[in-house]
Amino acid sequence: MIVLADPIRLKQILLNLLDNAIKYNQENGKVMVFCRLQENKQYIHIVDTGVGFSVEEYTKVFVPFYRIESTKEEGTGIGLSLVKQLVHLMGGEINVTSNKGTGSEFCFSLPLPNDLKTVIQWGEQTKFPPTNNRKEDNYRLLYIEDNESNLHLVSNIIKSQPSYTLLSACTGKEGIEIVANEKIDLVLLDINLPDINGYEVFEILKAGKETKDIAVIAVSANAMPKDIQYTLDKGFNNYLTKPIHVQEFLTILSETLKQYN
Repeated sequence: MIVLADPIRLKQILLNLLDNAIKYNQENGKVMVFCRLQENKQYIHIVDTGVGFSVEEYTKVFVPFYRIESTKEEGTGIGLSLVKQLVHLMGGEINVTSNKGTGSEFCFSLPLPNDLKTVIQWGEQTKFPPTNNRKEDNYRLLYIEDNESNLHLVSNIIKSQPSYTLLSACTGKEGIEIVANEKIDLVLLDINLPDINGYEVFEILKAGKETKDIAVIAVSANAMPKDIQYTLDKGFNNYLTKPIHVQEFLTILSETLKQYN
């Protein structure tokens, strides 16, 4: 299953819904998760055999600080409100059905990565920078990343940009080998790799006669200013934080390529 979603936000949605399904369940109850495809959306269902709630509460449960009636479970009452907000930010919808005493079913949808421009709406509506389709502006990018979700996301973004061709590597050593044998204009380099870290990969690339002038953008979930500055001081051409925001990602790519090519 491939959906167009931010992996951190999606994980947060699933953890919240599963936590509720367990918390409000009955002794020896069950929690079931299943998915279905319909048109251009993936639907995820989380079903429990818990205490349930009334039809009148269907919309109330998504209101901040609302607590389900007749429950003694502790909590702030903002979990489902946050879930709804995150689902909507990723272009999806969420709804619930429930019966008191027999359980609840939460279902949320996420778009498939078919029409990138219409479904990515994280924050304001994404505007794609203009692309130049001249042959000389056909840039070859390498993304060194071991997280499959991040690779899928970047791959789908790049598909919308005819001026870019994307190659990928899952380890630092594999990435170095590709750079040595392929024409690469820019490297997107994850700092935390399974074999050698991104800083070591960067030093090897900069030490090579044929690779020292290739632009390198660091990609990391670490957004602390001191760590970003430390990375830039090492000589990286730019820095991207995860989760990747599409408009920022494309703008930084374009600006870096213009500056160093």
